[in-house]
Amino acid sequence: MEAMTDLTNAEKVRIVKRHTEDDVPLTELSDEYGVSPDQIYTWQRQLAEATVSRRFLDAGLVTRDQLRRALVYQRAHGGRTVDALIELSFLRPEIFVNFMAQQPGIPSLNLRQYKIDSSVAALVSKEFAEERLALPIDRLGRLLTVAMACPLDDDTIREISKLTGLRTKPVFAEQLDIEWAIERLWGGESEAGHVSNEPAPIAVRAASHELRPLQAPDIVKMIGQVSSLPLVPGSNYLLQQAMATGSVNEENLARIMKLDPLMAARLLALANAEPFGQTGQVYSLRQAIRLLGPEKACTLVSAADTILPYSHWQRFSLQGYWTDALCCAKAASLLAERCGMGRDEDFYTAGLLHDIGRIVLFEILPQHYVQTDVDTRGIGLLIQENELVGMPHSVAGYELAKHWHLPVEFAEAIRSHHFPEQAQNSSDFSAVVSIGNVMADRAMKSGAMDDESLDECRVAMKMIGLEEQALRSIFDDYLTLLPALFLDDVAV
Repeated sequence: MEAMTDLTNAEKVRIVKRHTEDDVPLTELSDEYGVSPDQIYTWQRQLAEATVSRRFLDAGLVTRDQLRRALVYQRAHGGRTVDALIELSFLRPEIFVNFMAQQPGIPSLNLRQYKIDSSVAALVSKEFAEERLALPIDRLGRLLTVAMACPLDDDTIREISKLTGLRTKPVFAEQLDIEWAIERLWGGESEAGHVSNEPAPIAVRAASHELRPLQAPDIVKMIGQVSSLPLVPGSNYLLQQAMATGSVNEENLARIMKLDPLMAARLLALANAEPFGQTGQVYSLRQAIRLLGPEKACTLVSAADTILPYSHWQRFSLQGYWTDALCCAKAASLLAERCGMGRDEDFYTAGLLHDIGRIVLFEILPQHYVQTDVDTRGIGLLIQENELVGMPHSVAGYELAKHWHLPVEFAEAIRSHHFPEQAQNSSDFSAVVSIGNVMADRAMKSGAMDDESLDECRVAMKMIGLEEQALRSIFDDYLTLLPALFLDDVAV
């Protein structure tokens, strides 16, 4: 059947209920509606998450706006809604635990002090237990006791009953305890014995003909093997020209490096590596050049591979990436200056590196990344990356920044430039780069800081005490600086 597009939420709910309540197989629904079984499964979990989220909202644990932002964050990063609420600091873990422990009819359990029957645990697969954070721990006749991090998840309760043919009784256990128990049970011998590695009778998502996203831990391992990223030919030419003409000095190199996020990242990684990193974190490009020495800095940076025109990189918009990086850098620097924060050059560099995750994802997983829409930006791009690649660029950039020992301020700004409330440290950098990212996007698209744009900046503005009128004024001045940004300091 021809694929049906633009299904309403009500239609999606109806499809899910036909599977969960009427036991219509995913494959049959897939053929009928022309959507993949994976997509229907995703709708099923989203419906379950929405039901739990409403309980948080009704209990007054979160506001409607916090829940809205958490749901967007969840789509972009995966995981559960409650995880998103906690990561964004909208919900404290102890409040969530206390809320769950007080639910009527749902007892709490210290899983670390409970002797789990391994044969009962094996009624579901390790993958199911990890995904749903639900672990069968005991059985009495046809009554199955299941430890759950969220015992309000009726979909998981229903799914376990369908898989096992038993009546499921949920008990609340903390997430870390469930993860600990899963690792002990499936990681080898446990107190209760060894859990069989034979596959359990669990519903598995149907295979898709498209390239499947990788698991986040696998992507993190791949990022951990990245020692350098390829340089843009034009930037590398400027370095080679500087060496050929004998104009390798701190001033000229700084001019070149600050115009290329890939060079800047490589330079800072070299300066913060052993043994140089023993002198303390290096933030400034000039400081990095001074520490390494101009000639050595030039040689080491230029030693990276160059992006070839007839490689997979021809399918990546390098020009668009470079433009966005420079515009964000200039916006961050100007914001820091106007807000009296000092360290304008450091804020510039943080803005320059904000989207480095896009480069590393495309370098290590080009076939996956080309599935994303080249014209999509912002939250929409994060969602596509998470669904098609397995990790959003904000997380990938953060993992690279940690791997390369970049300053924590830069790493946090990379990770949270779409969700500044996520920042656990260096919130000023995260807030400024977040606003700078919006300013750069609007400057390139509409040239106006409209009400929608301001709404995107509200959280970050509050974090640094920036008023609406002040931001509008800064943005107007920013627009006058952009043409010069692409002309200044290029010649050597």
